Amino acid sequence: MIKLKPLLFESVSPEEFIETFYSTMTGNNPLIGEIPDVEKFYQLNKQVLDRILNNATEFRFLGAGANGAAYSIGNNQVLKIEPSNYRSAAIASMFDKQTKTGLHHPMIYDEGKLNTEYGEGYLGYAILEKMEIPSGQDLYDIGEIIFQIQTMINNKKEIKEPDGAIVYKKYTPKDIQKEITLTQADKIKTIGKNLVLKNDWLKKLINHMFKIAKEGLHDFHAGNIGIRRIGSSAQGWMPTPGYLEFFD
Repeated sequence: MIKLKPLLFESVSPEEFIETFYSTMTGNNPLIGEIPDVEKFYQLNKQVLDRILNNATEFRFLGAGANGAAYSIGNNQVLKIEPSNYRSAAIASMFDKQTKTGLHHPMIYDEGKLNTEYGEGYLGYAILEKMEIPSGQDLYDIGEIIFQIQTMINNKKEIKEPDGAIVYKKYTPKDIQKEITLTQADKIKTIGKNLVLKNDWLKKLINHMFKIAKEGLHDFHAGNIGIRRIGSSAQGWMPTPGYLEFFD
């Protein structure tokens, strides 16, 4: 007799949510001080959390950092819970002003607030587009390039005028691309090949970092970088060439 239960879609149960969530209240998770009682937190937000869990195919901890904790909920989506929903709300407000091809933030499918035990206190939540995460030497090399880009964004270059005067001007995206292409050519080629990125991935990354910095939503480091792939590959056995994007 064939067992159908494993083949059928099952949402995540409240018990699984509570158990998994409780097990992540360790280390540098910024939610530790906000949620002293996980079961009570669930009950306070039962309606919202049940709606999220009913559409989830898994509930798996991905990691925590300065901006909150992230959990995979399946369907190529991530649930992010953070001490404030400022970032998610700010990003969500931009979507109707941009096309998907020009988007320099992860898609946000839902965002809002979750109550805590502390009076008017709340946490922000967002359901985000899930991206591939680079690892190993590629991630280390990407981190070096991100640091170099950020350093130049935050500084000015020295220029000697024809009359001998020295002036300082901000780096443009073209300036930064030229400099990094000259100094990191091998890494750029290797990263693009190993991660199956489009040929202009560095140009796109630099332009997006300028935009994110201008918006004041930057937290530039390799732990916040992912690969976005849109469309299907001409060769089914290979990933679709993509771009590096910041998801946090």
